[in-house]
Amino acid sequence: MLKGKSYSLQTQLIYLWKNHRPVIWMLCIFFLLLLFFTFSRVRNSDNTRSRIITVERLVERGTFAHVAPGDSTPFRLSIDAVMINGKMYSSKPPVYPMLMAAESFLLKAVTGWDFYAHRKDFIRFLTIVNQVIPYMIVLILALAMASWYFPERRTLVFLLLFMTVASLPYAYSVTINNHSIAATSFFMVFYLVWLILYQKKRSSIYYVLTGLLAGLGASTDLPGLVFALMALGALYLTDVKKASLAALFVFAFLALSAAVYWKITGSIKPIYLQGALYHYPGSYWEQREAFDLLKENKLRYLFHITFGHHGLFSLTPVLLLALWSLLRTLIKRDWEIRPMWLAFAAGSFIIFLFVLFRTNNYGGYAVGMRWFLLFMPLLLFASAPLIRLLAQRKWGIFLLIFAILWSLPAVAEALYYEAFYRSWLDRLWLAF
Repeated sequence: MLKGKSYSLQTQLIYLWKNHRPVIWMLCIFFLLLLFFTFSRVRNSDNTRSRIITVERLVERGTFAHVAPGDSTPFRLSIDAVMINGKMYSSKPPVYPMLMAAESFLLKAVTGWDFYAHRKDFIRFLTIVNQVIPYMIVLILALAMASWYFPERRTLVFLLLFMTVASLPYAYSVTINNHSIAATSFFMVFYLVWLILYQKKRSSIYYVLTGLLAGLGASTDLPGLVFALMALGALYLTDVKKASLAALFVFAFLALSAAVYWKITGSIKPIYLQGALYHYPGSYWEQREAFDLLKENKLRYLFHITFGHHGLFSLTPVLLLALWSLLRTLIKRDWEIRPMWLAFAAGSFIIFLFVLFRTNNYGGYAVGMRWFLLFMPLLLFASAPLIRLLAQRKWGIFLLIFAILWSLPAVAEALYYEAFYRSWLDRLWLAF
C-alpha cells in the first residue's frame, strides 16, 4: 500500500502516468481495439435484437410493443419475446432499453436520423456509450485501486491483460447485452463502497452514485440484487441517512421495472418468470432447439458450467487463478479490504447457485456462461495479490502467460464474431 497519502482518483492517475506510462499506453490500445471491433461489424443477433427493437419502437412509436394490431417494427423479430393480447414484447428487463431509448432520442434530435434507416449508426453509438466506455472506466478504476495496494508494474500489466484480452466481459463489450452493463455497474459500486469505507469519502455524492449504479445493475440483471443489498448494508454501517438516500435510488430503479411489467403483463413479476407468456402460435418456445431442449442432471450441468464446454475455468483459466487469489485473500487476511471480498464471495456464490438451479440451457448460444459476467470483472480484480506473487518467479510468469493465452481464443471469438456465438470449446465438444 502507498503509505502517507490520501487517496484520490486524480492523484492516483497522475501517479500511474508518471510511474507506469506503458500501462496507460496499453490501456489506450485496448480502448482502440474495442472501437475497432465495434465499427468492424454490427452485432444484432436475437439476444441483442430483442432490446434494439424495443429501443426502436420507443423512439419511433412511443410503445414497448414490437408487434401490435396495425403496427410492427421493420426489424426481423427476435425469439426473445412474449405475446400479450395480440401484442409482442421483449422478454428482456426494460430499464436498459429505456436508457438506450433516451440516448437515441437525443441522437435523433441532433442528427435528424430515423432509427431503422440509420440502425448501424444507432447500434454503434449505443454500444460505445453503454458498453465500451463503461468497461474502460472499470479498467481505469481497477488500475487506480490496484496501484494503491500493489504498485509494481508487472502486477499492473498482468492485471490489465487479465481484464482485457483474457476476459469475457471485455469481449462482450462490443455486443449490446444487459450482463455487461450490470457487471460494470457493480464494479463501480465496489469501488465507491471502498472509497466510503476505507478512504472515508463521506460526501453525499458517493452515496447517490452508489445507489444509482446498484439500482441500474440490479434492474438490468436481477441476480445482481444480491450485490446491491450487500452494498447498501455496508453503507448503513457508515451513515444511516445517506445510506437511505442510496437505497431510495436502488428501489426507484426496481419500482420502474415493476411498473413496466405491470403495464405490459398486469403483474410486477419479471417477464422471464412468467413462463406461460412465451407460449403462443408460432413462438420459438413451442418448437425449441439445441440447448433449449436439454434436460441434463445438475451434476453434469455443474461440470459444464465450470470445466466443460461453457466452463468458467475451461474457457478462461485466468478465472481459476483469480479464484485461487480470492480464496488466498480470505484465508490469509493479508488485504485490508478482506471484509469486502468476503461479501463479494458470498454474493457470487449465491448467484452461482441461482444460475445452477434455475437454468438448464447454458444461456443458449453464447461464449461462456453469460449469466456469470455479473461477477467476472471483480473476480478478475481479486487476482492482483496472486499476480504480484507469481510475477516474482519465472514459473509464475509462465503460468500467468499460459492462462492468458488459453483464455485468448474465446475472447477473440466474442470480439470478432459476437458474444452470442458457440465458442471453440463448445464446437469441439459437439464434434465428439
